Amino acid sequence: FTVPQGAFYLFFRVDGLTDSRKAAFDIVDNANVGLAPGTAFGPGGEAFLRLCFHRRLDQLEEAAHRLANWMKTV
Repeated sequence: FTVPQGAFYLFFRVDGLTDSRKAAFDIVDNANVGLAPGTAFGPGGEAFLRLCFHRRLDQLEEAAHRLANWMKTV
């Protein structure tokens, strides 16, 4: 067995999101979670964000909690 060296990506829609770039920077600043704005992947990505994650489940869970708390503030 070889441990994967790659990563996984979650490209998800956020209802009501109108500026994915601003949201991505706000999340980095206020939730300390790095995300890419959906518009980085094309003009149809305005209401989307992309999260990169890997094999550390504890880090993914922490990021999910931080994102959930951020979403309560917007």
